[in-house]
Amino acid sequence: MNFLKPHVATEKVPPEKVDATYKKLRLQVFIGIFVGYAGYYLLRNNFSLAIPQLMDEGFSKTQLGFVFSAVSIAYGISKFVMGIVSDQSNARI
Repeated sequence: MNFLKPHVATEKVPPEKVDATYKKLRLQVFIGIFVGYAGYYLLRNNFSLAIPQLMDEGFSKTQLGFVFSAVSIAYGISKFVMGIVSDQSNARI
């Protein structure tokens, strides 16, 4: 799992550029988190909006219930796994 290893910078930032670099990186992280969570929030319940159209296409309520359950279980598993990953990551690095 190479992606879990922390990235270590090979070059040090000159002392006079530390504040500017920190502010730039902090803004990039904030925008990334904001856009990522906004996308998640807007798209997380789109399956329930699609159910009437899917029923018109011929899917039964039972089939749609299984799919909705699978989506919910996958969401729960992803939250569990990402919780472990975030606990293991070092925020200072």
